Amino acid sequence: MASGGRRVWIYFYNRGNGANLFFGVGQPTGSISPGTLAGEIMMTIPFNSLMKWYLDFELPDHFLEQLPEGRLSDEADRFICRTLGLMKEAGFSAFDVTPLMVRQLTAIVPHYLPSSWNGKIPPLTAPGRHRKLDGYIKKSLPKESRKKRVLLDIGCGIPPLTTVDSAEMLSGWKIIGVDSAFAEFILYDSEENYGCFSPAGEILYLQSNLWHGSRFYSDNPESARSHFSQLFQALRAELAPPAAAKKSTSVEKEGNRLIHNHIADFESDNVQFLKADIRELKIPLVDAARCMNVLIYHPGDARKQVRAAMTNLLEKDGLLMVGTNNLFGLSCRYTVYQRDEKNLRPREFSFSLDNLRPHDILPWYALQEDDEEVLCLARLTRLIRSDRSFWNRFQRRVDRLLADASIYHRDTNGFLKLVEGDSAVSPTSLQQRVESIWKQLDEEGYTHEVAALLQSAGLHRWVNCVGDIAVIPGAHLRKVLARQS
Repeated sequence: MASGGRRVWIYFYNRGNGANLFFGVGQPTGSISPGTLAGEIMMTIPFNSLMKWYLDFELPDHFLEQLPEGRLSDEADRFICRTLGLMKEAGFSAFDVTPLMVRQLTAIVPHYLPSSWNGKIPPLTAPGRHRKLDGYIKKSLPKESRKKRVLLDIGCGIPPLTTVDSAEMLSGWKIIGVDSAFAEFILYDSEENYGCFSPAGEILYLQSNLWHGSRFYSDNPESARSHFSQLFQALRAELAPPAAAKKSTSVEKEGNRLIHNHIADFESDNVQFLKADIRELKIPLVDAARCMNVLIYHPGDARKQVRAAMTNLLEKDGLLMVGTNNLFGLSCRYTVYQRDEKNLRPREFSFSLDNLRPHDILPWYALQEDDEEVLCLARLTRLIRSDRSFWNRFQRRVDRLLADASIYHRDTNGFLKLVEGDSAVSPTSLQQRVESIWKQLDEEGYTHEVAALLQSAGLHRWVNCVGDIAVIPGAHLRKVLARQS
């Protein structure tokens, strides 16, 4: 990935006097990956200088107002550099950066990285997130009368909302949700923010109510932790012991609910949950497995181990879907593998049209330097953007629809700005409007046009059964995309 020829390491933000960002700079070493420390030289540089370093232009003041105070973690530092490096790799323009992207990079995502939770993977879930992927499985593996098909949902999190969604979509299937850790206690406050707790009262994870636009945790983490700790102690004292093994028990007071063994509330005749490491799981063979937003946390060797484990868990011709999407199902990228007699073979790499002009940072969301999928998407995006005739026309149409939907308009310098102001738009409303725009663009034929553009570049491509752009992974794809780096 291109990085401007020098390595960058961010240390902390200081919102005062120009919203400065402190980071170390190593000596030039040729082609390198951003986010790695090369030397001991320290200097101070404004945040906008970093933006200009990667994306060639500084952002206007209304973006800088969102920068937080205080120091970010080393993991957050690396994440920011990695994201900006991938945006550069994709040929992304500073003029297409949204206020949401800046807030996610600096004020939201840093609080949901593993380093914020003692190295644990956050069990982040949201209803409807994987419905499109369930549709892919349903269309690719029709129900058979000879036996009940089985889907394995790897890293289902808690509450396991995507697993429950799958049970509704895949009627007649058995759904098994697997996670290495289900919190024993779940606490919902009166605003439906929730927290995961250990029996000793340790906070394992806190999640804002995304649907209501709550930022209670990202805006003030210490206050949120104190709020939930006090609620837990008060309600824990009133929680009755479970009436039976493997059953949940709960207590509610003033709209706050503490639930013990909450995972039991989601089990049914066709939904089962297992606490296990997928690499050690021993169950009968399954027809399909979904592993979304999990492997991004693991380095390449661990990802290979999971795929190897899945080879031994899948029926012949069974499918494994691995990838990433945002909480509302947008910015989707995934690889589909299919098991043959002995091995898993990559069947397709697919991505949704909205990755080309996203309003969030998910197309470049990567926690490992060796994430092959995110780099593949970045280089495919650069390839598509390189067709200036198509891209200029596509840009104008996206801008028009964003303005018509009262989401973003361009200021006098050409930068994107929220029409209603940052605090006026709830995440739910924003996502619904964005989703409707991309649905319209698909209906206008842009998805098929992008696929045709990739074909003209020499790639084996198609629009898959759920409307995403698909290419065949492998040596030929890597050769074509290497020309874009």
